[in-house]
Amino acid sequence: MTRLPFSFHSPWLLAICAAIVALLSVLAARRHPAIAGTSKLLALLAAVVLSLAAAGTSWHRPATADLVVMVDCSPSTRGATFRDRAKLEERIRQLVDPAVRYEVVCFGAGPTSPLPAGAALPDLPADRTVYAPPAASAVLLFSDGRFAVPTFAPPTFVVADWALDRPTDAAVLALRTHRSRDGTGSAVSASVCVVAPPSPNPAARPLTITPATRDAVTPVEPSADVVSVARTLRSGAALVTAAFGGKDLWPENDALAMPLVPPGRTERWFVSMAGSAPPGWVLKRPAELPAESASSEYLVASIVALDNLPA
Repeated sequence: MTRLPFSFHSPWLLAICAAIVALLSVLAARRHPAIAGTSKLLALLAAVVLSLAAAGTSWHRPATADLVVMVDCSPSTRGATFRDRAKLEERIRQLVDPAVRYEVVCFGAGPTSPLPAGAALPDLPADRTVYAPPAASAVLLFSDGRFAVPTFAPPTFVVADWALDRPTDAAVLALRTHRSRDGTGSAVSASVCVVAPPSPNPAARPLTITPATRDAVTPVEPSADVVSVARTLRSGAALVTAAFGGKDLWPENDALAMPLVPPGRTERWFVSMAGSAPPGWVLKRPAELPAESASSEYLVASIVALDNLPA
């Protein structure tokens, strides 16, 4: 049985869209809207195209060679040996028989393209790597495998790259604010991770948290685990930043900043029949108090003081 040259990322979504298009076509045929026939045809064509796009349709065009060498140039493969053109060509010569016809392409978030010029292969913009192999006899894949498995793929031979096994990278993953341990101010906890190749004495990366009251710089040792670094913040800070010192191949995740929301200000109620309240207090008459104890109006007050009032 011949395999179709098309595949769909979401067949269920395609079926739902097809049912909607069919229903709209039936309604249009019954109601006979006063629209030119050409406009009806174009509207139907647009609905079909939108349905195919929503389903993630991929066309697997036949390859012009027996073997396709696909090189992942998304940002996650920085530092790989195959990003060096000379080493890539040498590795291909080692793995591919000279009698086999092949073509070399690169990919990132979009369709494949020829290898760019230069000794080092640059990044292809990719927020999410998309692997969509062509309809070739076989694929020789240079990648770190950080993509969704495609619904269609010819026989694929993956080349492991030692440089991608445990690359050096420090990342600030998350920031969270909370009350300090002594309860007098605000603190921040930074979830961080430092990964480095195995070595007898791995180097720590300095993490700087600003504006911390003390010990702003903390050395973080390489580990496979996510660790938390907490520091007390200076009062009145509007922005907190956690940033790693040093350099690695992924500077995009070396720092993270978060604006701080000023704490909510509550009132102190002084309930009295007197004519005034102490400084910093809000004078309330007994009749002004909400009658229900569960009323949301009491959330405004942090303290309610009764000035010698009878029950």
